[in-house]
Amino acid sequence: MMIHISTPHINILSKVDLAEKYGKLLFNLDYYEDVLDLSYIVDILNEDPRMQKYAALNSAVADVVERYGLVSFYPFDIQNENLVDKVAKLVDKAVGRVFTI
Repeated sequence: MMIHISTPHINILSKVDLAEKYGKLLFNLDYYEDVLDLSYIVDILNEDPRMQKYAALNSAVADVVERYGLVSFYPFDIQNENLVDKVAKLVDKAVGRVFTI
């Protein structure tokens, strides 16, 4: 979808302050933001008996995401002023406002 639709978009990873409330993360937050090597997640998904029938699909999706390098996430916590400012600047840049200021 990201390749075929020419609409600006930003992937926001919201509520990062609540992430560990539901248990320890398998990887550092940086791993989820950059989405560089998905083989670790595919391996974890394949260990789950309920996901084994989707092993080929999971591998294919991970391969496409890694190959194009289009997916990344920006952390967002409404109580963190620095993160709010960073996301606001990203939105302004995505919609072209940065060039009109």
